[in-house]
Amino acid sequence: MLHLMTEIKDKGFSSTEMMRYQMYYLSERYGVSEAARRLDTTRKTVRRWRDRYREDKEHGLKNLSRIGQNHPLKMP
Repeated sequence: MLHLMTEIKDKGFSSTEMMRYQMYYLSERYGVSEAARRLDTTRKTVRRWRDRYREDKEHGLKNLSRIGQNHPLKMP
C-alpha cells in the first residue's frame, strides 16, 4: 500500500482523484469485488472508475462537464 500512496502523491491528484485511482489500483490488483469491499463502495462504482482510467489514464479520473441549467438541450 505504501507504493500506492507514493504513486498517488507523484501524480498530483486531488483527494477525489486519489479515491478514484485507489479504486482502479485495487481492482487491478485484487479484483472489483475486493476493491469495492475494501473501499466500502459498490462494484458498479469501482468498474466505472477502473474503465475510465483504462481508457483515458489520469484524465479519466476527472469529473466530466455537465450540461448547464440554461443549455438549449437540457430537458425541462
